[in-house]
Amino acid sequence: MKKLIAFDLEGPLSPMDHAFESMALVENGDKIFSVLSRYDDLLALEGKEGYEPGDTLSLIIPFLLSHRIKEKDLVEVSSRAGLVNGAREMMEDLAGRGWHVHIISTSYRQHAHSIAQRLGVPITRDGEQVVFCTELSLDEQYSHLKKEDFSLMEGVEKHILDNLYIEDLDSGEKDREMKTYLDNFFWKQLKGTRLGDIFTGIRVMGGRRKVRAVEIILQRHRAFLENIAVVGDSITDFQMLKAVEAGGGLAVVFN
Repeated sequence: MKKLIAFDLEGPLSPMDHAFESMALVENGDKIFSVLSRYDDLLALEGKEGYEPGDTLSLIIPFLLSHRIKEKDLVEVSSRAGLVNGAREMMEDLAGRGWHVHIISTSYRQHAHSIAQRLGVPITRDGEQVVFCTELSLDEQYSHLKKEDFSLMEGVEKHILDNLYIEDLDSGEKDREMKTYLDNFFWKQLKGTRLGDIFTGIRVMGGRRKVRAVEIILQRHRAFLENIAVVGDSITDFQMLKAVEAGGGLAVVFN
């Protein structure tokens, strides 16, 4: 039986929150990200249909585009990321012991591929996908955006900073106001706009999509849940960890 293992990336392999650091390229981006992250929590707790924990990575796309962040910028941010102590050596050891290592990450492709390469993990193996992540193409979108798209985002950013951001967002003080405003923006105002088309087209690799990635790995190797180990550290990994544990495999919660 083949030895199969899949790692989440941010946490178990690299400590950087790449989406947060990418938003930090934008003026007050850290504050905007904090609000969107809190909103992501509210949507996940609500159980919004089709929404997965970790979809913050789709929520920030209109903001990255409005500030003309390019793919090279995402790669540059990733180049500053550290690796968890011993991670590269662990990958070498697993490969030497005959393990088939995979990465299943919510991270954008620009970050996931960069870290995988630094760890010595191939992006593909024998033509099959090894690194599963969130596909994102920013550069090709700019020619489709109009002046109205950027004007819309200026108003949204101002409202978030003036009315929704507080230092202690976990207090829940702004939850109701935040939910009302951002529900209207993401699911109504953006609808029918080019920014909205781009936003709805992003499929973040989290929640059930991570489970699907595990299923693809197992099908490829003609194996079962009891034959794989998975390592994760957050709510985006919960369903993957739960499914593998229930199927008799090894689910490891990191840190």
